[in-house]
Amino acid sequence: MKDKFIIGRYLPLDTLIHRLDPRAKLIFVMVFIILIFYCT
Repeated sequence: MKDKFIIGRYLPLDTLIHRLDPRAKLIFVMVFIILIFYCT
């Protein structure tokens, strides 16, 4: 059962998020946090 537990395990995938520039990911996260605070 522990072999199927993947939280925190690195999975080498090729998705859109994995291919994004790290700066774009940081900007997206900051905008997301601002939107969460704005909505609450």
